[in-house]
Amino acid sequence: MKILLTGSSGFIGSRIKKAFQEHGDEVFSVTRGESAKGDVQSDVSDPRIVEKVSFPIDLIIHAAAYTDTRPSAANNYEQFFATNCLGTLNMLKVAQRRGADLIYISTCDVYGKPKSLPINETHPPNPITVYAATKSAAEQLCHGMSQANNFRLRIARPFNTYGPNSPKYRVISSIITQLVSSDSVTINNIQSKRDFVFVDDVASAIVKLSEFQGDDVIVNIGTGITHSIAEVFEVAKRVTGKDTATLHAQEESSGPIPVLQADITRIKKLGWRPKFDLERGLLETAREMRLN
Repeated sequence: MKILLTGSSGFIGSRIKKAFQEHGDEVFSVTRGESAKGDVQSDVSDPRIVEKVSFPIDLIIHAAAYTDTRPSAANNYEQFFATNCLGTLNMLKVAQRRGADLIYISTCDVYGKPKSLPINETHPPNPITVYAATKSAAEQLCHGMSQANNFRLRIARPFNTYGPNSPKYRVISSIITQLVSSDSVTINNIQSKRDFVFVDDVASAIVKLSEFQGDDVIVNIGTGITHSIAEVFEVAKRVTGKDTATLHAQEESSGPIPVLQADITRIKKLGWRPKFDLERGLLETAREMRLN
C-alpha cells in the first residue's frame, strides 16, 4: 500500500512511519524540511500542497498537528487554526483529488470533561481548550468531506500518549527527565487520573485501523486503565532506580478534568490490544531517554 503521512517527524508520526514500513508498506512523508526522494516538501497549511501530491496513493494518514497545550501557547489561535483546521482541509482535498482513504489522528481532548466513564466513541464532544476545539472542528471537516466525496474515513482518538521523544513538557517525560537528573520531582495535579498509552501501541493501532474495510469509524486508542500522576511517579522511581526520590506537588488537585479513561471495546473488536503496560512503557521510555 502507498501511504502519504503528515507529521512523520513528530512524536507519534515518526512511530507510525516506522510501524507501516515494518508492515511492508511504502510511506511517503509531507515534510517542511529537507525531503527524501518521493516525499512532499510543504507545510500542511499551505494550499499548494494539493497540487504537489501528484502521484498515486492509497491512504493518507494525517498526523500533523499543532499540539502545544502549555498555558504559554493557549492564545496561539492562528497557529492552532492554520495547522489543525486548514491543514486538515488541505489533506482532505488531497484525498478527494487522489481518490485515497484517510485516517485522521485526533485526540481524546475532544471529549473535554466526560459525563460518564469509561468514555466511548459516542460520547458527545465537549472541547474546553482551543487545541481541542480545532481538533474537533477538523473531525467535522473530515466527516463532511468524506460523505460528499465518497472516500473511506477513519478517525483515531489516542488518549494520553507517552514514550521516547515525547515533548518534555508532557507529564511522563517531565517526571522521567527530572528523575534521570535528580532525586526530586515537581509536578502539578498529582491526583488527576489518565489513561496512559505507549506510543508504539498507538502506532500499531493505526496499522490495524488501516486494515479495516468497513464503514467510516471512530476509535479510541488507550488501555482502558487509569493511573494517577502520583502512581506514575512511583512506577517511574522503580524503573529508573531512584527509589529514594521525592515528589513535590505544586498543586494537590486533580485539575479541571479529574479522570480520562478510554472504552476500547470498539478497537478491540478490530483485533487490536495494547502490548505495553505502564511499567514496561516507562522502562522503555527511560532507557531511550538515557541513550539520547
